[in-house]
Amino acid sequence: MKLLMIMSAIDIGGAQRFCLNICKYFNSIGYDYQVLFLRKGKSADLRQEFIDNHICFLEFDCKSVMRSIPQIVQYVNKVKPDVMLSTVGNVDFAVAVAKLFIPKVKFYIRKANVVFDNQKSVANMAKLGFEALICNKLIALTKDMKQDYMQYGFKEKNIVVINNMIDLEYINQRIKEVVSEHEWFNKTTYRLIVANARMVPEKRYDVLIKAFERVEKAIPEARLMILGNGPLREQIEKMVPQSLKNKISFTGFQNNPYYYMYHASVFTLTSDYEGFPNVVIEALACGLPVVTTNCKTGPREIIENGKEGYVVKRGDYNAVADALIEILSNKGKRVSFSQNAIKKAKQYDVEKIGKEYISILN
Repeated sequence: MKLLMIMSAIDIGGAQRFCLNICKYFNSIGYDYQVLFLRKGKSADLRQEFIDNHICFLEFDCKSVMRSIPQIVQYVNKVKPDVMLSTVGNVDFAVAVAKLFIPKVKFYIRKANVVFDNQKSVANMAKLGFEALICNKLIALTKDMKQDYMQYGFKEKNIVVINNMIDLEYINQRIKEVVSEHEWFNKTTYRLIVANARMVPEKRYDVLIKAFERVEKAIPEARLMILGNGPLREQIEKMVPQSLKNKISFTGFQNNPYYYMYHASVFTLTSDYEGFPNVVIEALACGLPVVTTNCKTGPREIIENGKEGYVVKRGDYNAVADALIEILSNKGKRVSFSQNAIKKAKQYDVEKIGKEYISILN
């Protein structure tokens, strides 16, 4: 079987990281694949990772995804894959249209998010219905996601659930790279909470900061380190009370977040919604207990409450604070949760998840 993965561009994002990880696995087993990017990407670092890992890829320079349809058809006719796989919303629809002209090639879609309320326009619903008619297989990242897409015309028999993946070997290598010597990394002095998410409304940093106010009052040596950037960064920084300015650190985007996670005591995610939050399983791989909100979708399918951490009510900063305090004030629980976290992370390693992809591609 020959696979052609079709992506938008080499930019920083979950879809691109998935593509890199699965292709490294394909290389390790000698699987026949190629990646086609429809536009020139902006991430030189990620492009270099693709090159360094000998990923077989080609970049078009299309002005828009929809205008690339003739080139997709032409290229597919040239390389003759057995299966096309897309994993980005606007690309999914473009490849679905292209398939009308290349009907013998199977078309699989990997959906990384549920359909949110602000995406349910007539036009978007029509596109989704068209994709449901055209695609041969839908890959959903969670069980909840599978149920969601069945509402939009995708048949249950054509949907398979495959969780996201992480490269444990890669993470364990990056943990050892010293990228910061921040004093907060001294676990005997401080109790460090780390968060890592884009600064956008759905990540609910307001909940996290309110929760941390309570945590700091109960555990004065607690500190909060926030990784990531986004359009709301300035607004979020202004939410921090003056009394906590020296106890909350905004580090910005970090190319190696694993080093920061490894030196923390607990990871937290306070989102209103997610797709399949890779950052949670990355935290588990770093041996971190996790406190996460019970948002749609993903966290409750990853974290077993009271085993690797806690899953608490969405939007409830008191519940987040209580869970963080419980973990930070109980060393035995932190150790137990950490051991369980490392075990759980192995379920998502690229070697295991990669085999699940091979089984459906073949």
